[in-house]
Amino acid sequence: MKKNGLFLLVVLIHLSAFSKKPPPEEIGSSWNYAYLYDFDGLFDQTEILESDRYKNTKSDEEKEQILEKHFLQKKMEAVLASLKVPGAFLVAVSAVLSAGYYFKIQQILPWPKINPIILASSSLSATLMGLSLFYSPIQNFSEWVTSIVSGTISSAYQYFSGNTFDALEKYERLYVRKKPKIKPGLQQSIEKQLRIARTGESDFSSTDEKTSAQFATQLISSVLSFPREIKEISYDRARFDAIFDCYNEDTKKELRRLVVGYVAKEQGQLEIQKHAVYFKGAPGTGKTRAAKLLAKFLQVPYQEISLSEISKTKFVGSRDKDIGPDPGLIANAMLKVGEEKESVQNFVMLIDEADRILNAHTSDKMNGLANYMLMYLDPNRNFYYNEFFKAEIDTSNMYTILAGNFEIKDEALRNRLLIIPFGAISPTCKRKIVWEEYFPQIFKKYEHSKFLLSKEDFTEEDRISFDKLIEQDIDPGMRTIYLKIESYLADIILEKLEKKI
Repeated sequence: MKKNGLFLLVVLIHLSAFSKKPPPEEIGSSWNYAYLYDFDGLFDQTEILESDRYKNTKSDEEKEQILEKHFLQKKMEAVLASLKVPGAFLVAVSAVLSAGYYFKIQQILPWPKINPIILASSSLSATLMGLSLFYSPIQNFSEWVTSIVSGTISSAYQYFSGNTFDALEKYERLYVRKKPKIKPGLQQSIEKQLRIARTGESDFSSTDEKTSAQFATQLISSVLSFPREIKEISYDRARFDAIFDCYNEDTKKELRRLVVGYVAKEQGQLEIQKHAVYFKGAPGTGKTRAAKLLAKFLQVPYQEISLSEISKTKFVGSRDKDIGPDPGLIANAMLKVGEEKESVQNFVMLIDEADRILNAHTSDKMNGLANYMLMYLDPNRNFYYNEFFKAEIDTSNMYTILAGNFEIKDEALRNRLLIIPFGAISPTCKRKIVWEEYFPQIFKKYEHSKFLLSKEDFTEEDRISFDKLIEQDIDPGMRTIYLKIESYLADIILEKLEKKI
């Protein structure tokens, strides 16, 4: 009886390993290990993309569903193919072991004879489990067999039900649906991370307590969030004059030339290199405002970043162990556009305070970025290499505008830029900006506040005082007048609060 009990115990312990399931939301679980049998072929879409079925399908959603189903079919084929070798091995070993166990065990078991098939599988389980307690290669083989079985169950369940067992599967399926619209370099980056996540290989990207699978999901999610559509833009001279009426004639002429070039290039009327633009002028002369108005005129999204005290790493992205995975300022701006309702590639990107970095020569960190900008601003290069994605990011459709207070000293950098100077703003335009743009923004800030500030809180005397401040202002830009108005507003708010408390 002792031998009989020991045999049953060994069988039950080993069989328990096959019943162990990963948590429902576990990322990168072993439930999909088996499909790595043909990892490279799994994501190959050449056959289905060239099929008449795919080409004759009009709907983008239906095309994506065809690609996903094709992926699941190939996954099942890979799983079944991966079972051939271990399956044949298990059958052979079971047959040999069962022959010996069948006659020996029947002598000690009190119940009737066991079916040979059941005996063969239990015999193999008992043998492998017993050996795995003392011999690590056998233990590894046992774990591998468990992964094969669980992978088969997972793949079959996913194929027939459409559901998934772990978060990584969701991103794999999202990826195959969108793959034809993703650049080859980013495709390779995604598939490399999926391989790392699925095989459990160590990779420096899994830092800050993040697993390789978690990094893979972050990378795929980011790539899928990039804007892919191109918006048609048009030109209306009257509308342009109305929007940019508060700039002097020289600046307005240069802005008009810039906009016409953008529209003509987008419409295929003109083949020109799309230089980055540099808005140069004193603080407050409307450089940032002009970039926002440009986006408004073109009816495209607007993003803004600053080069103040940043490094090349922060600009282009990295997988640095110390700071953690970061797509970088440019890619993050693209991802923000991708999250917007109107997700388009041809958006306006303002890089503010560019002169601080581009003219810096004392700091190695700053100078490193300045040297990199020589390549980034090259009109012949419509992409940049991103360290986070380990791939080239397309910037050909972005409207890149740099802004700064001073002229760029480096001649090589300066020659890569279309420079538009911004001069002093006239008192008439200052008055218009204050009353039509600045004050509405102030009122909107208090719109949902318990403390309400509106036009009715300003007397005629207040209006005259504001106009007088504007008339006497000698600053070429708007910074000084904004500070004076804020000080004046503080007195009005103080007086109003005193009456309420």
